[in-house]
Amino acid sequence: DYKLASDITTQHHEHEHEHEEDEHLHDDVYDIETLHYEYNDTNTSLSLGGIWQYQDGHSLALSVSQSERAPLTAELLSNGVHIATGTYELGLGYHIEEGEAHFEGNDIKQETATNVDFSWRKYIGDFGFNLSVFYNDVENFYYQENTGLVFDHDNGFVAQELGEEEAMAVYHYQSADAELYGFELDLHYAISQNWEIKGFADNVTAKLKNGDYLPRIPAAKVGSQLSYTRGEWDLAVVATHYLEQDDIAAYETTTDGYTLVDFKVNYNFTAGSFDGVAYLQAQNLGDELGFVHSSFIKDQAPLPGRNLRLGIRAYF
Repeated sequence: DYKLASDITTQHHEHEHEHEEDEHLHDDVYDIETLHYEYNDTNTSLSLGGIWQYQDGHSLALSVSQSERAPLTAELLSNGVHIATGTYELGLGYHIEEGEAHFEGNDIKQETATNVDFSWRKYIGDFGFNLSVFYNDVENFYYQENTGLVFDHDNGFVAQELGEEEAMAVYHYQSADAELYGFELDLHYAISQNWEIKGFADNVTAKLKNGDYLPRIPAAKVGSQLSYTRGEWDLAVVATHYLEQDDIAAYETTTDGYTLVDFKVNYNFTAGSFDGVAYLQAQNLGDELGFVHSSFIKDQAPLPGRNLRLGIRAYF
């Protein structure tokens, strides 16, 4: 049994921006120049995929796609403080020269990704699995790079050791060729009518074509879940181990591995015209100290310690 699908989409993308740039003449005298900037591009995406059910409850799937993407407004035009991350952001259109940011925006290229995804699935019987692998080859990949500079209100963009203590790290959007590849694996086995055990794992490797690693790539993880279902009740214990992430970019630090153990109970009910779920979640039972490598503020905001959550969700 075979199934094929294809898709073609086209999207026009346009930016218009009035930009003011200060040229410091002397003392407190500045010459302000207003620039009008336009960015226009047309993005096209193509995809082709197929599924082969080679026997009952077993299938193989393959999809190939190519997609184009223009930069988002923030990726192109950012020039200022990002309060949530405590950083100073500069867009693709800027370059830093002699401690100042200057806008050019002349050589911004589309991000073009060629993607291959393959999956193997078994979804019949007591034992099942889903394995997916992917490879993405990306021209002009957009990403944020830590420049190693800080923004100092008095001196502009300077080396970290020259800035004030509270000066913010400067992150600059870049565009370079990259490749990303990895896998996702899910397994499940029905021990009995009520008990089921699951296993899962995933990993992604992301590198520039020059061999450097991309920043803030999530760590690989592996875990298992034991669940029990009876009537309206669902119970589960989940253990997830996050591996050490030492595939790091410049100005990043290694993130140590850690293990989280969670327990959750759900009670499903119906009340009037809506369905609901009452839940109890006990998270990080081992009170592990863990840091999320993909976070800009991982060192300032570790994961919560042991905690308990009670709640109700309603579905209308």
